[in-house]
Amino acid sequence: MEKDMTIENLAQKILELRATMETLEKENGCDMVELVKQYTEANTALLNAKKEYDNLNRVYSVLIGSSKNRESKYEAIVTATLDSIKKGFKVNLGMRGFNGKLIIDRTEENLIMDIDPVKSAVTRKVETLSGGEKSFAQIALLISIWRAMPSKLLALDEFDVFMDNANRKQSLDMVIKSLGNRYNAQSIVITPQDMEIDDVQLKNNDITIQRMPDPVRSAPH
Repeated sequence: MEKDMTIENLAQKILELRATMETLEKENGCDMVELVKQYTEANTALLNAKKEYDNLNRVYSVLIGSSKNRESKYEAIVTATLDSIKKGFKVNLGMRGFNGKLIIDRTEENLIMDIDPVKSAVTRKVETLSGGEKSFAQIALLISIWRAMPSKLLALDEFDVFMDNANRKQSLDMVIKSLGNRYNAQSIVITPQDMEIDDVQLKNNDITIQRMPDPVRSAPH
């Protein structure tokens, strides 16, 4: 309040304030006491909403940070797994005297096997290999995946159908050795060809050969 305000000025100010209050009361359909109450409640609700927003914003920031951290760790795990598969594939090929490499394009979701079965320093696409070489390359890839991504149950069905004796023996030794290191997993290998326990280099009591009877074909009428 101004110090030099006269009584007349003060009275005029009071009248103006009363007129303003009456106008507000008419516009809002309630008296000034109710307006103050509504304002107080609305202001309190606003402050509470701001606090809740700040809390949610802090939680959001924590979740974003956690998500980025998980994405980083996931990317590191994927990269390490793929590197392990590539190295294992190269080592498995070497057991048969092959050279080669595995190309994995995550962007295009492509997997390419470049293989040199005769060590000519020139790799070939897997489509150009013989049936036995192609099957051996597939086994080399599969075992490298098994080592990097273990499972409780592993199964191979007729993996040696197109293999010659050399590729079959090398592949079988590689498969049995890989499976023999998995003491907490069950493995099933199915082949239409004959097999003896002496056919594999690994001898242990965990390998059991079950033979199914030959199919009986009825004579044509």
